[in-house]
Amino acid sequence: MRGVMVVLVALFVAAQCGTSDAAFIFTDRTPTTALISGDYYRYTSLLGDGTDLSVWYENRTSGVIEMRSSTTGYTGFGSATSTTGLSGLAHPRMYSDGGTGYVGYFWDSTLSPPNGIKRLTSTDGLAWGSASNVTIADSAPTGSNIIWGVVSCFENVSDDTDVLYYTKGTGADEKIYRATATDGTNFTHQGTAFANPGTTGLGAGVSVGSQILYDPNESEYLLIWCGESTTVNIGWATSSDGVSFTQQGMVVLDDTGHADLEETSFVINDTSLVGLYTADFGGDSNNHIGAYTAEVPEPATMLLLGSGLAGLIGVARKRRR
Repeated sequence: MRGVMVVLVALFVAAQCGTSDAAFIFTDRTPTTALISGDYYRYTSLLGDGTDLSVWYENRTSGVIEMRSSTTGYTGFGSATSTTGLSGLAHPRMYSDGGTGYVGYFWDSTLSPPNGIKRLTSTDGLAWGSASNVTIADSAPTGSNIIWGVVSCFENVSDDTDVLYYTKGTGADEKIYRATATDGTNFTHQGTAFANPGTTGLGAGVSVGSQILYDPNESEYLLIWCGESTTVNIGWATSSDGVSFTQQGMVVLDDTGHADLEETSFVINDTSLVGLYTADFGGDSNNHIGAYTAEVPEPATMLLLGSGLAGLIGVARKRRR
């Protein structure tokens, strides 16, 4: 019985670790065949529930933002369709507007600092309307006013505000900032969400290629980023307020021969996380969009295991008496 108890205690400890913020179980660290390949791709924006998915990305070869859809998960993306109304825009980030269409925020390098972001809407994700310039009342301390891109955007349904994460600064000063707006265009800076992680194996310049979503399963914000390195690395951090993030972990994805990640985007539901990334930034022949998936540990399952262990320990004690 003592041996059984030791095993059960070990399982219980492992289960408790499994419920922590750093416990994503990465089950697929990229398919052996690239999901989308053949051109020079950058910056994906992924929406869906893990099965029904839509992805937008920059095709730097053709010079347009393209869209693909799937009803069978991340391996079933169909042919590309070019969008309209997004000429000259980059770094696409979208959210679904309550089933009525899409809201998108894009980087426009032609705008004078500290501005650089535009907001557009679409009913089908393909034809986008007139752009509105986004203003940010930004007092963030940084060495540069240049906005490099949009990290994430989503609607906070509790107070009907748009939440926008963007990057600003250069080199070591490049950081992710958070701002909110009630009208979708006039934003107020709220704080520095995350500095360039600089973790071993993640390299510089990872902020633009990050994404932040609110995870209702854990009632917290989840940040995932990738690094420009000789290996394919994904790191993640969490926050309770959407501003102060704590790094939780990092994994190396199994994508031999396709290193040097540019960015990542992901969706999360009750049981799983699905993410996409672009690899071999630079437009060479190996440039592609790949995928990674992770299981989300279920707290209820961990609780049952803990309860069962407590009962077995009680039985063991009774028998010894």
